[in-house]
Amino acid sequence: MADPSAPGSTDERGSTEQTSASEQAVGPSTTPDAAGPSGDGAATDTSGPSTTKGTASEKPVGKGRVLRKLGIAALSIFLLGGALAALVYWSIREHDRLMVDGTADTTTLHKEPFFHKGTMGGRYDQYRVPAIITTPKGDLLVFVEARQSADDYEGIELLARRSTDNGVTWSEPYLVHKHPRYGITNPTPIVDEEDGVIWLGYREGRRPSGRLDLRTYALRSDDDGKTFHSPVDIGRGAERPKDLPLHAAITPGPGHGIQLRRGPHAGRLLMPVSAGYDSQHSLRREDPGKSYVIYSDDHGKSWAYSKRTDYGGEAMLVETTTGDVYMLIRTRAYSSSKRMKRYAWSRDGGVTWEPTQVSAELVEPVCQASLVYHPKGGPGGGPAILLVSPSVQAAGRWDKSARRDLTVWVSTDGAKTWPIKKLLHPGGASYSDITVDRSGRLHVVYEVGIKSKPWGGAVTRTSFSLGWLDESLGSERGVPFSEHVYEVYRNVRGPLEEIWHDD
Repeated sequence: MADPSAPGSTDERGSTEQTSASEQAVGPSTTPDAAGPSGDGAATDTSGPSTTKGTASEKPVGKGRVLRKLGIAALSIFLLGGALAALVYWSIREHDRLMVDGTADTTTLHKEPFFHKGTMGGRYDQYRVPAIITTPKGDLLVFVEARQSADDYEGIELLARRSTDNGVTWSEPYLVHKHPRYGITNPTPIVDEEDGVIWLGYREGRRPSGRLDLRTYALRSDDDGKTFHSPVDIGRGAERPKDLPLHAAITPGPGHGIQLRRGPHAGRLLMPVSAGYDSQHSLRREDPGKSYVIYSDDHGKSWAYSKRTDYGGEAMLVETTTGDVYMLIRTRAYSSSKRMKRYAWSRDGGVTWEPTQVSAELVEPVCQASLVYHPKGGPGGGPAILLVSPSVQAAGRWDKSARRDLTVWVSTDGAKTWPIKKLLHPGGASYSDITVDRSGRLHVVYEVGIKSKPWGGAVTRTSFSLGWLDESLGSERGVPFSEHVYEVYRNVRGPLEEIWHDD
């Protein structure tokens, strides 16, 4: 046999490529003997298997082919994995979008706290009195009281959470403001759309020498609510009416304030406050109190008080399409004739108020209620005003069992009547706030019950389209969404049986 490495030898692969089908059927080819330098006349030996290896010069050809195949396989696996990952991501995001758009086939309003005892590692005992706004840049911003105990005045700080995608995802809670000795309560934010500033009103509670001292301050944010600074004592620093004693206990909101958008007072900032006058700096049982508005016509550089209402309490404001301002007031429900909400009108941008009237439709659960104007919330895309409140009538001032069955009312005639209503949360629920995001969707944050307090102590949120409330409203058809949907993915800690009382 010739040396297969000799210059005239022929590799078995080259020989095999030239054999006919009949020859291949005989068996593997062997290396031919060399007939000359060119290998002409070489015969094929079919008597046994070949023992000859390929030449060194042709080895890279075989390795290259294998490497190409491996590269193609690896690329295929990579592309397939990427496609699967993209499909999973799209599925989750589409699920989120459907929930937020209100078009998913879900009819249950799940109850999952937005702030609960497990939030912030259990640092706080209760979360109460939420407020929500849509910031000048379109984010959603939620404020809550974070309480060390059930006390209404001490050991309380303000926290916030932010969403930059209309409520699909939320930041972790972060501290907005605290005081080393006094409680910070009643968050009342106001958005100044003209200069992009957010004002955050709040009450500072003090007990010097055992006596209650309540003051109203405001913080300023110039970065869309990411940070707040420069607290101003607007309760005492504002120009005060003669009928408001210096020692009066001033409390803002709670819930958001407003900026007027129509008429000669467009741009004015309005913050509702309530006041009590007795010697203990708090309300006497028989004193219904009074409500005022602290307002600013120069974007917060200076503040002044409005005239007082003839009956007052925790209040919220909304501007109608005519430029009038509607104030909804919590009453104290001493008798059956007073166990309905009261309201008052201002025709001059909130400076003076007509006598309060008793609502014929809105019952008084001895709890704050929230309001918002929706520019396209009515039939055919017309304006509407929405109201959120518990819908059970209290038996008296101290009947907090009426704080349940949170309901949404809709008025399409400028707060004159409330013909449309729908239950939002059955069971214990109380303080709330509501906002409209840039897409027109509504977002509500509200208190829900815990074991020690069936009507409050934790905060949840929900969002819905107008179509969920009534098919005649707006142009969308949807269902409510709650934080529970997302926390399936995000693994909120804390078993529900340890959080909820009213399941």
